[in-house]
Amino acid sequence: MDVVRLLLDRRLWGGAGPACAVLLILANAYIARLERGFQEERRANLLMMTNPAEGSVATSRYDWSVGEDPGRYWAQIPDASQQPLVIVSGMSQMYAINDPQPGDEIIAEHLDDALSPHGVRAFGLAAPNMNNEEALLYFVATSFQAQTRPTSFVYGVCFDKFRNVDLRPGLMGLLRERPGLRDAWSAVCASRSIEYPMACAKMRTALEDTPGNGPGPREDDVEHRLRARLGLVVPMIGDGPDLNAKAQLDIFLFRNWLFRIKATSKRPLLESVYRLNQEFLGLMAEVAKERSVTLVLYVIPLNPGADNPYVSEQYLAFKSWLQGFASDRGLPFANLEGVVPHEDWGLSNGEPDFKHFRERGHELVANAILDRFGEILERARPAVRDVGADR
Repeated sequence: MDVVRLLLDRRLWGGAGPACAVLLILANAYIARLERGFQEERRANLLMMTNPAEGSVATSRYDWSVGEDPGRYWAQIPDASQQPLVIVSGMSQMYAINDPQPGDEIIAEHLDDALSPHGVRAFGLAAPNMNNEEALLYFVATSFQAQTRPTSFVYGVCFDKFRNVDLRPGLMGLLRERPGLRDAWSAVCASRSIEYPMACAKMRTALEDTPGNGPGPREDDVEHRLRARLGLVVPMIGDGPDLNAKAQLDIFLFRNWLFRIKATSKRPLLESVYRLNQEFLGLMAEVAKERSVTLVLYVIPLNPGADNPYVSEQYLAFKSWLQGFASDRGLPFANLEGVVPHEDWGLSNGEPDFKHFRERGHELVANAILDRFGEILERARPAVRDVGADR
């Protein structure tokens, strides 16, 4: 009765309520129309991926979600307790194919094809703009349990990703869902905080920020469940993350337009972030030695016919540092910067793409990895004790 009386009250219909309701309805209708576009933009933003069996998890030889939902593909990692396993990791160059054609394969798949006859499997774990903190998480997540522990972890090191930090939501989800992984992540710095102070402090922050780890909201609490259910019928709520991403992208594009910033505009690296990424790479080498995993590093190919956003002095210093880093630690290393010729690259926004090549480039990179590291990748691993990270 009170509800009926309220609905019949003229003050309700004479105020701002009806106008707000109409605006909300129109906004949700507009967002609902954008929803399909969000999905298409996400696919485009993840670049030109090959898609075996329409992304079927059952046939995947790499994380087809490219870091958005790695847990969904984790069970597809070949059982490393039954045969040697090679993990192939890096940023978007590892899976993106310019001018893709049906049947194209990425670096990890070419390696898997070549190594499988020798009883070795390869699986790809890569993500766009992946930084060394995220690479370390992939390394820890795979190396601390027999079923996923690789004999070798091949990491294509990208200079400009030394400007990035933080774990993306998909990898934070992996950390949240696996208590054993959180323990392993914490154990990495148990005796290394003095040598790697910035990286270890950052890793502790990641644990503190992981939902479900200590005080704070959990994804299974009343608020999250209510938001999830409302999101099914209210696009403004259900598409919140996509709306936020679109807003950030629009701001990014406006900034680029305003200041005439292009993909090839020179962008110096912040020294503090660069050193933080160096520490993460140092921790990877420490964990690799501890877990009897061979960490294989290479400098990624660049288009010889395209400009890039690198400051020459910083890039030359980076290559020198990385080679010295690998040499000091006895890590297999190669500079593959020039293994993909100009004709095997493509275009990005109408200009030569300086980092992503055609399928032939993936084959050439895989062949170069095999030429430099083939004997290492086929090598068996001595038995080591499990630490208990969840599969």
